[in-house]
Amino acid sequence: MSPPTNANPGAGGARVHGISQIDAAPTTPTQPSTQANATLAATIILDTARALGIHVGCALDGSELLMVAPLRVPREVRRWFEYWLDEFRDEVIGIIQREAEERERNKLKAEQTRETEFVQH
Repeated sequence: MSPPTNANPGAGGARVHGISQIDAAPTTPTQPSTQANATLAATIILDTARALGIHVGCALDGSELLMVAPLRVPREVRRWFEYWLDEFRDEVIGIIQREAEERERNKLKAEQTRETEFVQH
């Protein structure tokens, strides 16, 4: 007697290699990319630094990262930020540069608005 045509080899609903459809990973990505996670981590680090009064900046060309912390911030905290800013250096520099570009665009828009208002009056 032959097995039924819909029989699945293995135990229960498991397939040939013992992985059920429930256990299988989806074929479409549902998790954020590694880059998105790194950018999120860098954003959190920068936001936390700002909340503590720590200023973080970078050179215009993105070659250097600079951190200025008030003396009231304990040395261990400063070292923690130094470590994590270095770990996410590229993402931190990217965020700082994007923020600087946004400030420059807003500054130009404000100047154009003032000029327009001046001409109209």
